[in-house]
Amino acid sequence: FCVAISRQQEAATFGYSRTGSPENCYARRKPIWELHASFISIPGRLIPSSHGNYTLPYDTWADMTHLLDREQWPAAKRPKNLAYVCGDLLDDEPVPPRSDHGYPERQRNRVGQESRDWLESAGPALWPGAAAPNGRFDWQVLVDPEERQGEARFAAQYWRATVNPSERYVLSAAGTARYRLRAGDSGFENLVLAGDWTRTIVNAGCIEAATMSGMHASRAICGRPATVIGDVED
Repeated sequence: FCVAISRQQEAATFGYSRTGSPENCYARRKPIWELHASFISIPGRLIPSSHGNYTLPYDTWADMTHLLDREQWPAAKRPKNLAYVCGDLLDDEPVPPRSDHGYPERQRNRVGQESRDWLESAGPALWPGAAAPNGRFDWQVLVDPEERQGEARFAAQYWRATVNPSERYVLSAAGTARYRLRAGDSGFENLVLAGDWTRTIVNAGCIEAATMSGMHASRAICGRPATVIGDVED
């Protein structure tokens, strides 16, 4: 979800997880540059950082305030902070056939409600300046161009449930690394694999694993690079 906040405050910390042979689940949202994301925009000063292991279901937060310079905001409405918040989205029902056109909206509504509940209970610990006198989340700190009141301001934020099959996320569950395929292990001469889900020294979802996998794919195709820094045979 994407929420914009309009009050000065200091930063607290929090984090991200995903689940699923290799097991998998839906990432509740992905970074803004992939357009599946969870944000909180707060006018004020935050310490640029990224943190994990906070309160579920949204256990990861990264400060994305630097992206605000690339957005078009009226001066009076400009947020002071943009945060990326994410977590995993476990199935709450069997994945339906594509003919069930209501499924994406059901999941989006589910994530919206979980986001509001999370802000209400866990938001003030992360952003103390966003706490109301009763200790709950102060919805009035959210930036809303329509200037709605209370929880209705959440409607101006951005959130998404990533429910397409291609958005399933491969986990690093114990004992599952042996199921990962290397770049050249597709079984087809003209098919090379790449992605953080393939077999590397990292075997986890991150940009480092994706980069290593891409280099492995290049080496499988043309023999270069001869060395992938940080990688060893396992």
